[in-house]
Amino acid sequence: MKNNHKKQTFEDKFDRKYRCNSYRFIGKMKKENNKKFRRISKKEIEEEIENYD
Repeated sequence: MKNNHKKQTFEDKFDRKYRCNSYRFIGKMKKENNKKFRRISKKEIEEEIENYD
């Protein structure tokens, strides 16, 4: 699961390191990535169910 999460989401390491006051935005970035990953994985699961029939 962790490997899929890394492949399907993008976290800007440069932005995380050099952005002014980055600690304020890390939580937001992680939350957006988690939402994106759940949305993508949900679509994949629904497609697998449809193709199973």
